[in-house]
Amino acid sequence: MEKKRTPLIALLLGLLAPGLGQLYCGRLLAALSFFLLAMSGWLAFWLTFGLGGSSLATALWVFALLAAAGWLGGMGHALLAASRAGDGYRIRWYNTPSVYLLAWLAGLVLPNWGLVRLVRGNLLTTVVLVADTMRPTLLPGDAVVLDLRAATRERLERGALVVVRDRHHGNELRVLRLVGLPGERVRLLADGLEIEGRKLPFQGLAEEAYARRGAGGDIEQRPVLRAECRLEGSSHQLLLERDPARRRTGDWQVGPGQVLLLGDNLTEAQALAARPLERSALMGKVLLVRFSRDPLTGRWRRERRRLAVH
Repeated sequence: MEKKRTPLIALLLGLLAPGLGQLYCGRLLAALSFFLLAMSGWLAFWLTFGLGGSSLATALWVFALLAAAGWLGGMGHALLAASRAGDGYRIRWYNTPSVYLLAWLAGLVLPNWGLVRLVRGNLLTTVVLVADTMRPTLLPGDAVVLDLRAATRERLERGALVVVRDRHHGNELRVLRLVGLPGERVRLLADGLEIEGRKLPFQGLAEEAYARRGAGGDIEQRPVLRAECRLEGSSHQLLLERDPARRRTGDWQVGPGQVLLLGDNLTEAQALAARPLERSALMGKVLLVRFSRDPLTGRWRRERRRLAVH
């Protein structure tokens, strides 16, 4: 049986999945080539980000270029192949809608679903903040992208934002800042941090207030002092009680293989660590805010989308 190949159908099939337009035109080798080219973006992402230590931005660019080459190149080739097929194209056994659907599911949907799960379990994942402990750097409702690579955890420096699985609180996931390293004595004072006897003073910036839900469920304004502290060459902002006499303090001795984590909002009790945690409890480093939605108002914070944090 012979039937003309329609360029528009070939183009639309190529849009659905790389190589599907070539399958429609009977070009099996070309179909496989464009499919593999598009899927090679995943391999490149794993090699550059997972094994090569490249930045997320670089790895995403490489992934996008290869995926686009396979996808867009396949669409153009399918359009050309259908135009050249003529009226005498002989229908193959695989030129049926059911085979196209099966190829789409088995060649695109299932592999990409599995690869996304593989990446989310080993390289990247997303954690949504529910508490006020990281204001003003991070807000409740921020969904942060977390770097899970073992190499990243091994070279974490003081000041990094990390996610920890707190085994003392039911394996709760918490976003905190790395302050104390193994073997150090860290003191939190009303006017600054002291690490191994070295004073890191808080520099007050401005008085402000933020909205939060009170114990009775009503929204209330929490008055605070925005301040700045410098850790390892980089400054970050934090929140303090306006009255120095009300500020929380602490004194910790960090043991071997342990780290001390604190929140940026030192007016919240959960921002202070009860004890240093084992370094093995660290899941990874926070890279950026993926998206954000205010839990009090339901408003999407578009201005925080893809916001890099440090």
